[in-house]
Amino acid sequence: MKFNHSYVILIIGCMGIMFSSCLKVAKKSIVPTISFKSITLNKNKTATLVISFSDGGGNLFSPSNDTTRRLWANYYYKDTLPPYNYRAICFGTGTDSIKTGYIINKDGLLFDNAPVSGEFSINITDYKPFSNIKSIKYVIYLIDKNNQKSNVIVTPAITVP
Repeated sequence: MKFNHSYVILIIGCMGIMFSSCLKVAKKSIVPTISFKSITLNKNKTATLVISFSDGGGNLFSPSNDTTRRLWANYYYKDTLPPYNYRAICFGTGTDSIKTGYIINKDGLLFDNAPVSGEFSINITDYKPFSNIKSIKYVIYLIDKNNQKSNVIVTPAITVP
């Protein structure tokens, strides 16, 4: 009996198809996700906030000439009176806290339709508008170029000098 190489190739090919059909390619969510990494309090009431991100759609950042605000941070402070809850600063308008938009342009991270992840930082100015404030928090989210809102994160309590 003569050995037939065609059968060996056919069997190996079938096994390859069986194994490859079992593999599942991880699909990245096109909705951006963020997490708090760190905050550094600088002099003159400024701070540097570092955020980790992941975006399966790769459409989170804009070129440096774009002025669209994509990151939003709401500021809360710990009340100095009982029951010591975190409160928004309202200026008689009944609106939620101080909401600040930030531009997060990254020319080197323009990956439309390709997954991207990493970290970026923003500079916060005047994080302590009143001298009696001793603890603050930020509630933060992103909106990508397709208007998809990320998860909302809350920083841990930040003790301020």
